[in-house]
Amino acid sequence: CVGGAGQAAHDTLPQRAQRAKGLACIDQGCAHRQSHKNVAVQELYARHLEGPNSDAAHDALHTAYGSRRRIEESITLSEGGPLTVSVCVGTCCFQHGAYTTMQKLSKLLRDHEMDGTVELRATFCFEECVHGPNIAVNGKVIGNATPERAEEIFANEILPAFADAGRLQRVSS
Repeated sequence: CVGGAGQAAHDTLPQRAQRAKGLACIDQGCAHRQSHKNVAVQELYARHLEGPNSDAAHDALHTAYGSRRRIEESITLSEGGPLTVSVCVGTCCFQHGAYTTMQKLSKLLRDHEMDGTVELRATFCFEECVHGPNIAVNGKVIGNATPERAEEIFANEILPAFADAGRLQRVSS
């Protein structure tokens, strides 16, 4: 599939068109352009799968599609109070700097003497890979949370949310 799962997260229509052209070019040069005519596939069916459309072939080659929700576990890096900041460290976000973002947020919490009052977590996918790296502040997902934007996000999202959470905690006490 030219634009399906497993492709680059930042996929655009021009990139897909270029990829389709490249795949067509590769396909034209292949000796076996139809899988059922491929000698290796024919041998696989004959030796191991009891022929095409057999029960063995169906069990080995067919799949079912469904939700592939990522792991919903998290690792708490610092215990905290009324505010939770979660940093996605799934593959895409990690590759785009989430670990460094998390380090910068941790340092900002220490610098503002908020470590121990904010729960900082490393967690897995928010299913927003195209906007990664992603963080969540009390459940509000913030995309493009790059290391370069860590201070801005801290000032504009975390500090106000912390103040609001502190007010809510005092009111309910």
